[in-house]
Amino acid sequence: MGASRSCDTRRPAPARDVVGVVAVSDDAFPKQEDIEQAILDQELNNFDHIGKIFTEILAERVHQTEKFGDREDLPSLDPTLFIRLAAQMNTEVASTQAAERYEIPTAKRAKHLRERAAKPSWVHVVVEELAESVEAACRFGDGPLLRAEIIQVAASCVAWLENIDRRA
Repeated sequence: MGASRSCDTRRPAPARDVVGVVAVSDDAFPKQEDIEQAILDQELNNFDHIGKIFTEILAERVHQTEKFGDREDLPSLDPTLFIRLAAQMNTEVASTQAAERYEIPTAKRAKHLRERAAKPSWVHVVVEELAESVEAACRFGDGPLLRAEIIQVAASCVAWLENIDRRA
């Protein structure tokens, strides 16, 4: 059985004017390792900037400890509030009452305010995260879920600081 031949119906490429064509060597293009190093340098620069922010945060923590002591006896929530809230056994009501007690919006309200804002701000983000932390304290007490929410507050604050520094 013979090989079938297909007819190439494509038109040949038009002839190009070779005037002005410059030969490009491989050195004109960045090498993959150079690209990877540039990305790594940028990431290290970002980490260096975050390191400076954390250095400032640590300095403030030292100042707070000097001023107020270690504050190991501070509870996550006001104990009288916590006892009253625990008796209710309704976490939504408890979260609402805790938000009222601390004069902040509930997590649901804070999210609603952020979503409805024409241009949400860092204050919207951080208040929402803080409200979620208060809700977690009401629902779960001290523990991994509250800790995770507080980490989100801290991360949002660091992102806000990064944003301020970029705009400066």
